[in-house]
Amino acid sequence: MLQPLSKTAVATTRAAARRAPTAKPATSRPFTSSPSSPSRRPPPPASSSTSSSSSTTTAAKTKDEATQKTRRIILTLAFAAVTFTGTIYGAGLKTQQEWKAEKKKVQEATVDDKVAMLERQKLDMLRQKTEIEGKLAEIRARMRERDVEAGGGGGGGGGGGQVASPGKGGQ
Repeated sequence: MLQPLSKTAVATTRAAARRAPTAKPATSRPFTSSPSSPSRRPPPPASSSTSSSSSTTTAAKTKDEATQKTRRIILTLAFAAVTFTGTIYGAGLKTQQEWKAEKKKVQEATVDDKVAMLERQKLDMLRQKTEIEGKLAEIRARMRERDVEAGGGGGGGGGGGQVASPGKGGQ
C-alpha cells in the first residue's frame, strides 16, 4: 500500500525536478545524433600498425564523396532541365494564346477595320522596303569605291557596277 509523502519529500522532489533541465550540458542541441550513432567526425589519427585499414577508410570516404558529388550534379542538371523545359513550354503557350486572340480579332473585325489593318501593313512594308533599298544602295556604292581603288574599274569581283536596281522598271 502506498503511503502519502511528507512535506519535505515533496519539496525535495520538486527541487530535483527544477534542477533537472539545468543538469544537461549547454552544448546539447535537439535533433543531433546521439553518441552511439555514427557521426561525420573524422576518424582519429591512425597509428602505423593500422595503415591498411586507414587507406581502406580513406578510399571509402573518397568513393562516398564522389557519389555525393555525382548525385549533386545530376540533381542540378535535372532541375535546370525542368526549368528550361517549363520556360519553353510556357512561352509556346503564351504565343499560341496571342495567335488565337489575334485571329479572333481579325475574324470579328468589320470590313473598314480590315481595310485599315491592311493599309497599316502596307505602310510598314513600304517603310521596310525603303530602308532595305537605302542599305543596298550604300553597299553598292562601297563596292564601286573598292573597285575604283583597286584600279579595276571593270571585271571581276562585284559585278562591275552594272547592277540593275530592282523595282524601278515594273511599277
